[in-house]
Amino acid sequence: MLRPSRSAALPLFWRLGRVALLADDPAVLRLARSPLSRKWSTRFYSAAGEFAGALKAEIPSWESDASSQQDVVRAWRAGNSSLPAEVVRYWTRSSHAFTRIALVDQLTAAAGVETLRDLRADGWGGFAVLLSGLADDQVIISAFNERLIERYERNTPPLFPRLGELVSELQQAPDPRLDQIWRSTLRPEQDAVLRLPDVARPLGKYLRARMAQYVVIGDPFGVLGLSADGQIVWAPLRLVSSSSTQWFDDVEMRQALSIGGQPAEPAEGMRFGPGGQLAAMCFPLAQEAVPAIARRQQSWLDLQGSAAATTKAFQH
Repeated sequence: MLRPSRSAALPLFWRLGRVALLADDPAVLRLARSPLSRKWSTRFYSAAGEFAGALKAEIPSWESDASSQQDVVRAWRAGNSSLPAEVVRYWTRSSHAFTRIALVDQLTAAAGVETLRDLRADGWGGFAVLLSGLADDQVIISAFNERLIERYERNTPPLFPRLGELVSELQQAPDPRLDQIWRSTLRPEQDAVLRLPDVARPLGKYLRARMAQYVVIGDPFGVLGLSADGQIVWAPLRLVSSSSTQWFDDVEMRQALSIGGQPAEPAEGMRFGPGGQLAAMCFPLAQEAVPAIARRQQSWLDLQGSAAATTKAFQH
């Protein structure tokens, strides 16, 4: 059972998050450790109180980070600097790592729902998956209606391959609160094309293969991201007619960030959507333009866990 998927939409702000698994069955903790930890920074809990306490402790940092993103947009609207420059300034300060996905496997679904209800009441805003072999349909329906969970999975074999697929999907889902912040920078026609499923899905895959985290901005229209080693990557987006042959380069972004030197060599460009009405092309920009970025990115990867494992996970 699942709530209608949000993963079809393109996240306007995206970065990988931690995973937390609560299970009161030692066998589940033991069997889940390898498949989950191999791809994501994952923490494991056997006690509901410890699990909820750890996730609640992150809430002030979630709030601080969302506020910092709002400050970026406010500064741009006030004319203090360009939107790209404000995003880069945010990256030099930001190294948060949050638990984005909670997997809850308790003996009864009611116990799991109560744990999540407590967590949500304090403002935790990640994605939750409820696992249980003993589930009352009304309990599950109530959990969906209260927006406590995104998914319910019966704890029966083959559980762990299914969990891996679920976590991959939820890692790609948008955060509605952050999307609202960045959607305010888009013009209506930009927003409309990014909402098209035939654009959102392949464009998201294209970006995640080239960026470890990114933000979609409307001025200039494109995606500003970081590679796993902290290099700034720019993917300008352009609404084009099916007959257009015009392409683009990285000059506009270099001007916005005051980056000199020769234009970057682009990755292969692509078009998205019916008729290819949205075009994109990735340009890696000069690493030395913002020296603090690489250090912050490494700090962020360290908070996530293994940098190698995290980088690998970006490709999925």
